Amino acid sequence: MCSSDLSVRIGDEVVDDCAQGECRAILDTGTSLLGVPRDISRTMHRMLARPVPGDNASPERAQTDCRSVPGKPVHFLLSGGAVVTLSAEDYSRPTPFNMTLPNFKDGWELFCRSLLLPLDMKAPLGPKVFIWGEPVLRRYMTVYDWGQRRVGFAMASNAVAAGGPNSAIGAPPPGSLRSEERRVGKEC
Repeated sequence: MCSSDLSVRIGDEVVDDCAQGECRAILDTGTSLLGVPRDISRTMHRMLARPVPGDNASPERAQTDCRSVPGKPVHFLLSGGAVVTLSAEDYSRPTPFNMTLPNFKDGWELFCRSLLLPLDMKAPLGPKVFIWGEPVLRRYMTVYDWGQRRVGFAMASNAVAAGGPNSAIGAPPPGSLRSEERRVGKEC
């Protein structure tokens, strides 16, 4: 199902491409990642990246589970005032990513990065469309009303029982996620 009038915030910062509510979202139970418009994906990757805590000399840093490293939440603001929020645990790759950076002391740094699937969707669905796959569907219970063409969202009770709003439901075990891309689309 599709929604209209979607704006996006990362932490307290509005994503300019969706600032006027012109983005849309598609719920897709067959998508394992968070699909984002390709034009927005680079900005979101930059805003969601965070350095792995600790010193580069520490070998344990490479074993860090990035889903447990604090990061900015992603807020999807729907028309009508509802907000769908993902925490770093929901959108992060499990393992750190080694980035070569000229301004760093050692020339490199380990970063926690997001699992975003860049999308190239054409009209009438795209180009500013997000696909809400497992990261959203693990956190929220969804109820589909096909007759009224609407979807209801509620925080899944397992998320609350597992430790509160920052606990992913059915989070895959470390090392089980792959970063391959695939295109997925549905008509509304």
